[in-house]
Amino acid sequence: MSKSDIPLNDAEVQNIKKIISTFNDSSLNYLDLELGDLKIKIGKGNLPTQPTVLSPSAAAPEASSLQVPPFQAPNGSLSSRATVLDEALSLGPDEVHIKSPLVGRYYSQAEPGAKKYVELGTLVLADTTVALIEAMKMFNAVPSGVQGHVSKICVTDGELVEYGQILFHVKVK
Repeated sequence: MSKSDIPLNDAEVQNIKKIISTFNDSSLNYLDLELGDLKIKIGKGNLPTQPTVLSPSAAAPEASSLQVPPFQAPNGSLSSRATVLDEALSLGPDEVHIKSPLVGRYYSQAEPGAKKYVELGTLVLADTTVALIEAMKMFNAVPSGVQGHVSKICVTDGELVEYGQILFHVKVK
């Protein structure tokens, strides 16, 4: 069995899925990524014959010397396939997720001491702001995008969230 025949663990598979999802949602047409033995090449349409390096640096470390931390679930434990499946299966009938549109810090209220945007059972409309995500000292409102009642809050105030991380479950009307 060669090194390339070794299957990926669940955390690695989840990280690759996140990379692909982020790439698909971006305006990029091509991605060539190498981290140690892991090499990923994906593209939309025709792949370039010569890869373009966006910001070359002679001082950049070798890919093999980069230390990539494993994906951490919101509670700080390593993500597992069972956890991901449990979260997906925990949706009740007529429930949808509201996910974080970007990486940043989650806030449930406009300022300390203010009323929370939503709580369990709150009726939200598609344009209702359900949270703020702070990224690079800018606060970004998160609209619900759906009409219904908040049935589960999956994050805590001040928590760092990832792009696409589930923030809420909403039972749609």
